Amino acid sequence: MALVKPIAQGISAFDATQDKTFSFTSSGGSQVVANRLTIRLQSDNSIVYQNKIETYRFEQIVPANTLINGNYYNFYFNTYDADGNESEASNISQFYCFDTPTLTLTNLPSNNLIEASSYTFGVTYNQEQDETLNYLKFYLYNNLNVLISESDFYYGQEQIPVSFEHEFNGFENNENYKIEVVATSTHGMIVSTSYSFFVRY
Repeated sequence: MALVKPIAQGISAFDATQDKTFSFTSSGGSQVVANRLTIRLQSDNSIVYQNKIETYRFEQIVPANTLINGNYYNFYFNTYDADGNESEASNISQFYCFDTPTLTLTNLPSNNLIEASSYTFGVTYNQEQDETLNYLKFYLYNNLNVLISESDFYYGQEQIPVSFEHEFNGFENNENYKIEVVATSTHGMIVSTSYSFFVRY
């Protein structure tokens, strides 16, 4: 049997200072015993990383700091059988590398104490290479970490930094709570931040 053309799986933008798993699928044909990952700069298709490993797994981990944040890349896979035959190159998939966005809670009460049954929390999203925000959402959890309320989506704008506020209400006296904000960038980076507080009024 011949090797079939592998299918590279698309990936969201990620921070190049962290390890990243690249993967593909391959169905039918000869048994795949090795694969080679090739990563190129999208601007001129120059190869910046190429690595062949012997494995039955349909993936490779690219080590942290192999790529550089702020660049646009593409990648593809080739596979190999036990006789050393090489498959046709997979489809080409593009991706960005960006620094992890920052998500900063603002308007926080002093001493983690809220003296009312409601409170308005603020958050600011920013990113070093101007990777814009797609959307974010506020979540409220009780002392058992059970979700009890959540906001609608807040959508990003063309410029950053960008800030939003959201009011949660219905806090019970002498109870602990936690809020969490989860943001997704335009190219799929996910970042979150949380804050725990006590209510007494």
